[in-house]
Amino acid sequence: MTTAPLRTASGLVDGVLPEAALLPAGGIAQLFFQRARQLGARPFLHRWEGEGWAAWSWTETAARVTGVARGLMAHGLQPGDRVLLVSENRVEWQVSALGIMAARAITVPLSATATADDWRLIIASSEPRACIVSARLAKKFREAATEWGGLRVEMEDTASAGARPWSELAATPGAEPTEFGTLDDLCCLIYTSGTGGTPKGVEQTHRNVLWNCVGAARNLAPYGLTGNRFLSFLPLSHTYEHTAGFISPMALGGEIFVSRGPEHFARELRLAAPTVLIVVPRFCEVMQQRIETGLARKSALVRKLFAVTERLGRHLVRGGRPSAGARLWSATVGRVVRWQLAAHFGGALKVMLSAGAPLRADTSEFFNGMGLALHEAYGQTEAAPGITMQRQHATRPGTVGPPMHGVAVRLADDGEVLVRGPNVMRGYWREPAATASALVGGWLHTGDIGRFESDGSLVIVDRKKDFLKTAGADMIAPQPIELALTGEPEIAQVMLCGEGWDHLAALVVPDLASREAIADGKLTIGQVEKRVQGAVDRVNARLSAKLRVRRIALLKEPFTVENGMMTGTLKVRRRVVLEHYKTLISNLREPR
Repeated sequence: MTTAPLRTASGLVDGVLPEAALLPAGGIAQLFFQRARQLGARPFLHRWEGEGWAAWSWTETAARVTGVARGLMAHGLQPGDRVLLVSENRVEWQVSALGIMAARAITVPLSATATADDWRLIIASSEPRACIVSARLAKKFREAATEWGGLRVEMEDTASAGARPWSELAATPGAEPTEFGTLDDLCCLIYTSGTGGTPKGVEQTHRNVLWNCVGAARNLAPYGLTGNRFLSFLPLSHTYEHTAGFISPMALGGEIFVSRGPEHFARELRLAAPTVLIVVPRFCEVMQQRIETGLARKSALVRKLFAVTERLGRHLVRGGRPSAGARLWSATVGRVVRWQLAAHFGGALKVMLSAGAPLRADTSEFFNGMGLALHEAYGQTEAAPGITMQRQHATRPGTVGPPMHGVAVRLADDGEVLVRGPNVMRGYWREPAATASALVGGWLHTGDIGRFESDGSLVIVDRKKDFLKTAGADMIAPQPIELALTGEPEIAQVMLCGEGWDHLAALVVPDLASREAIADGKLTIGQVEKRVQGAVDRVNARLSAKLRVRRIALLKEPFTVENGMMTGTLKVRRRVVLEHYKTLISNLREPR
């Protein structure tokens, strides 16, 4: 393979990749092999080995992808067959997914944190012919697939009884595949997170996913499309990371560093020095809190310099004009402060993309004001997933940007967001009734309520099904109130309740410091509750009477992916929380 640059006749034109460069007739696998021939010995996938990163080049990765494809076909896999991919994030995940697509089969990712029962439902629905699973999850998979007898490959050099080692599969001899199907073939079935009930298999075609890459390339072009490094740490089983943190970097010829997990992230971030980070709002909020906590231990002078730089930055983000003094500060002291902050993210970060859940306006202002571009986007699994995205110098807090290239968005009479475009799914796997309900006249009914700002940016008000109808027949969107409450330092997480009541109540997870102080005996639950109530009172003072929270209940443990109360992109599973805390919630029904 050669090492010709990506900037070829079919590459960048005036800083933008034309659509044809990202939409080859054979889809994602064909695009990968094109990039591998262009980039050859340059690094592509990075995994952690010993005390640092080790890379697989494009050439090495292509050989493994070819092996996986040839190995699956040698075991009788046919175009259109489904292959389960069950693993924590690791480079074998990306190689396996590309190999499955190169064999013209369909990837079915399973969330590593889902229950065995969830897996059992998906296995029954998708009827896979093969499964590629990590050793850590192999036992759990066998428990979920007791009645399944397809090919099982384990991602280790040695495999358990009845399984084949991944290294052998990846080393299967054979030439690169030359037949790739079409752009409108299915490339994956990604099952929804289940926040709205039973997970559904979303039929994503190669065109659906690659059209997201087209939109991302156009939006990221001002930051430069070559030489980018991505640190992948969100679940690859989720459509957001699958497209934005895997397929898009591959399509743009970037490098992907695959994180081992949250406990290693700080060190990995420094050593990978990513230029692009795909994040969720909770990550941004936690990073903001850590920066502010660390700042509190600095000298009064350092705190003052940071505060002035932050205040001037927020002023600009809000549309204010800088004075001559502010411009001088920004070019001197502010520049040093922003450089020190950027060092926490590896020192090379150009842009962060946040999606998957609402982002607090305060957090958006903080990062954008401090020179770390943070773009908010909006999407759904059914749109593979991108629908809207903020542009450079147009990161208006509280909005999710205008529609992405080639995507049409309009509002129904009740405010529901409707979407049409090449990104929209083919349908739900073997669920014609659900498909007909979601796709009406070619428009995807998202179930989200939104509104447009004067500049064309979309604002998501809340999920249509999450609105709370009070006893007085008021329809209340909980999300804006919850965002306001979690903006207070005493509150880490919150979920409103009050369906059919004459008031609103809230389940509140206090901030981490307060929870630790209770555990250490330094504070009582009553003292923490008093602090939290003060935070609620401050928010209530800014709200109309019908939106105020009248009762609260403190929770000892946060909502997490591990306890099943959050999705992989850290959205609260409201139905799960309501069921788990139904007795506690019933005690909040009577107002004080």
